[in-house]
Amino acid sequence: MEDDGPGVQNTGNLFVPFFTTKPGGSGIGLALSRQIAEGHDGSLTLSNRARRPGARASLRLPLKQTHPPLAQPDDTDLTPPRRDATVAR
Repeated sequence: MEDDGPGVQNTGNLFVPFFTTKPGGSGIGLALSRQIAEGHDGSLTLSNRARRPGARASLRLPLKQTHPPLAQPDDTDLTPPRRDATVAR
């Protein structure tokens, strides 16, 4: 994604956790976003555009699944429980 705004100030601290330039900011947004992207074997970059004013953000995620899928509950058996079943004690 690109914009034509003033660009990014202080690009060296963009992904430093808890660094913020906003009053009341936490500084966790970009750091956490990058960590999530990398956790999915992807990347997040943010830089100033080279030939024009503005910034460029790039989020890349792989198309191929690289991690085993999370275990899913087996809800394929939709048979209702029997009413005449007894509970073992």
